[in-house]
Amino acid sequence: MSWIKPRNSGDFSSVKILIDTHSLVWFLSSSRKLSNKARETIIAADIIYIPTIVLLEAYHVSKKLRFESGFNLFLSKLPTPSFQVIPLDLTTVNSYIHLENDLEIHDKIIVSSARLSNLPIVTKDQKNL
Repeated sequence: MSWIKPRNSGDFSSVKILIDTHSLVWFLSSSRKLSNKARETIIAADIIYIPTIVLLEAYHVSKKLRFESGFNLFLSKLPTPSFQVIPLDLTTVNSYIHLENDLEIHDKIIVSSARLSNLPIVTKDQKNL
């Protein structure tokens, strides 16, 4: 499947990103909706961090796109060396509370997770960056 990424064994600098819901689903389903730049960024990353809220949203999006079985297969393999899950914990909740912006709850959790982890977000929503 396209979402299995080879590891860069000789590279000592690791590229780490955080992925949002649509970027994850579009990447896993090989959708043309994912921009080339986003796809290249995901492929180049050594570790892709996925907040738990993204997994929950992605499940619902994958059902709408009739990609539920592919997503469930991906979910059953987590975590992998390339895909790590960021839990929704009290540190994230406190960051969320102190984040001043008008984002929706899901997006605000994603931004809080990225800021706490000091990670860039691969997203379709420019307002998250």
